Amino acid sequence: MEQGDHQVVVVMVPLPCQSHLNQLLQLSALIASHGLPVHYLGSATHNRQAKLRSHGLKPNSTVKIEFHDLPTPPILAPEPDPSSFDKIPVHLWPATEAYMNLREPIYNLVQKLSLEMRRIVIIYDRMVSESVKDVVSIPNAESYAFNCLSAFNLFFILWESMGKPFELKGELKDIPSMKEFIPEGPLQFIVSNNLKERAGDIHNTTRLIDRTYIDLMGREEITGKKSQWAITPTLVPKGDEIRKRAEELSCEIKKSVEGGGEFCMEMDSFIAHISR
Repeated sequence: MEQGDHQVVVVMVPLPCQSHLNQLLQLSALIASHGLPVHYLGSATHNRQAKLRSHGLKPNSTVKIEFHDLPTPPILAPEPDPSSFDKIPVHLWPATEAYMNLREPIYNLVQKLSLEMRRIVIIYDRMVSESVKDVVSIPNAESYAFNCLSAFNLFFILWESMGKPFELKGELKDIPSMKEFIPEGPLQFIVSNNLKERAGDIHNTTRLIDRTYIDLMGREEITGKKSQWAITPTLVPKGDEIRKRAEELSCEIKKSVEGGGEFCMEMDSFIAHISR
């Protein structure tokens, strides 16, 4: 797509949690660098947090991103339990649930953009799928769920939640239950039925690392053969910072994210797909 051709616009809907905010902000910058307009949605507090705490972005990378400050929903603030086995911050799930109340302002914004653009592409953190469930009714909108976890992790969550619809071979069959590691609250969001209408999945990984599980994610039993994209906005070529035991892998990762590498080709393929 040529610079300045704004027939397609991308709307980002992140989860209000720093590590999630940053991943979609970096993906926003990558997409914007290809000449597509990007709109980043969140409360004023979380948008400011994302910009101030951004990691790995070049100066002025967010200049081409349009931030929209949505109304801040009331969020419960339960007292933390220091003795709890679950160490996930207790405010995260109330915040996620509160963001479900932003369905209407998100829909209104996308609806307005849809009247001005040929296609609207919504990329949302799969944990906030409830917030974007109405936009699938807009004729020229298509949505993609962004996976901040590894493809390995997400595949096993879905495979187990679906009753293990096919047999795994080798070492994979001995993986312990995901319920031993992930609380019930986040599991409900990860496997939400609201995800059925998406056009595909985007994983924050590379095929070099997660190829087996990206391929498994594309199976009919798991996603209905929806498109799977490995686009990692947070794996930058800094091999000298990786521990010595991972030098060989870091070299391969560096090659994949540099110009002409596998990551660049996948990113270019995704941009061409949504700009079609």
